[in-house]
Amino acid sequence: MIDACAAHAGDDGRAPQVLRTRTVARHVLRIYLPQVRSYAGSTGDLMNLRQITMKESTVVTAVLRLHIIGAERGCRNASEIEHRLPAEYERCLDEVERTFARYPLRLLQVVGRSRGLSCTRSTGRSR
Repeated sequence: MIDACAAHAGDDGRAPQVLRTRTVARHVLRIYLPQVRSYAGSTGDLMNLRQITMKESTVVTAVLRLHIIGAERGCRNASEIEHRLPAEYERCLDEVERTFARYPLRLLQVVGRSRGLSCTRSTGRSR
């Protein structure tokens, strides 16, 4: 979200008044794509990126699928996939966007042991 805000900041440096789910989805896809490849775990077994609280994530699964398809076609990053495999790119972007539209970020986050973020007002007090 910070990357999306920074990329769409006004000339005065302020964050945009409106940030579309499609914009957030694009940034998430670009950031997640290089991270979804398999890694060697401590036992030497291959492991995939996963969310902390869930074994499977819709977003990670969609981006992993795109990564695999892109790698099979020789694509090295999101930009190459978007240009060479536009239908696959859009399909993944749709899935990521649907997830963010369905589950607002404050519901997707876990802080400490509680689900959801605590919001603060300009007075500094928690809501």
